[in-house]
Amino acid sequence: MARPVDRGTELWRTCLHEAAHHEVAKAFGWRTSRPRIHSAGRGHTPSSLPGGAVEFSPATAHRIVEKAVIDLAGPVAEAQYKTSPPGCSGDYRSAKDALRGTGTSFARARSLAATHVRRRWVAIHRLADDLYRNH
Repeated sequence: MARPVDRGTELWRTCLHEAAHHEVAKAFGWRTSRPRIHSAGRGHTPSSLPGGAVEFSPATAHRIVEKAVIDLAGPVAEAQYKTSPPGCSGDYRSAKDALRGTGTSFARARSLAATHVRRRWVAIHRLADDLYRNH
């Protein structure tokens, strides 16, 4: 019998957070592998651009903005449950760093993340539940 999912736990919110990073990265065509959940509050979703790192230029600015949107997808998904634990500060910092010089504001990137999370909400939930059950 499958382990029941308790969506009120920090572990499940960690699974939701990492699932959102994963699903949004996939939607942008980034290489990504299954998120890893180390413990409640600690997870990691490996992802990278197809073809490796990108140097910033006007032609690659959209990829840099995508990275910020992927960074913000986890906290945005958690916010749906009125939570934003201290662990999100790294995601916020990474997004702000990525956006420097792109002409895209943090608020705009967060709005884009919210749009992508909403579009993939069912897939994010399914993956979060699966990560929780198999932790």
